[in-house]
Amino acid sequence: MLDETENTPGGGAEKTTTSVGYVMGDATVSLSAADDDTWDASVAYATGATTMTVATDETGMYSAGLSYASGDMTFTARQEFNNEAGTDDETEFGISYAAGDMTFGATYDSGQADHYGDEAQTVINASYAMDGATLAAKATDRDEVEVSMSFNF
Repeated sequence: MLDETENTPGGGAEKTTTSVGYVMGDATVSLSAADDDTWDASVAYATGATTMTVATDETGMYSAGLSYASGDMTFTARQEFNNEAGTDDETEFGISYAAGDMTFGATYDSGQADHYGDEAQTVINASYAMDGATLAAKATDRDEVEVSMSFNF
């Protein structure tokens, strides 16, 4: 049985999380805290097609991110510093392109070495949607390949 509070087998301690966000023009401030002493804080500023974000949490990790959209392409980059989760500084970047019913994307995350699936260090994906059906393909730097077909009725 899965416990809905922690999503772990056999149940677990309940956890209450409280979040608040405030928008001031182009800036958004977000805070969240839980009764297990975990918390996150971030400030995002959007100007035109660019969004800049800085964030920190209870572990002392902080990050800076940048997202830019231009037409059908989106670029993202993020750098983590002082990560106490077992890795040092971490670099993430991605690019995606949408052309009508087709999408392509690639992501890289230096903190995901030796991981598999969507958590792999490098993930490349493509999809094509037509008449309620979507064909998708994904490959990782761990020599994994996934091809799927989904239908919407």
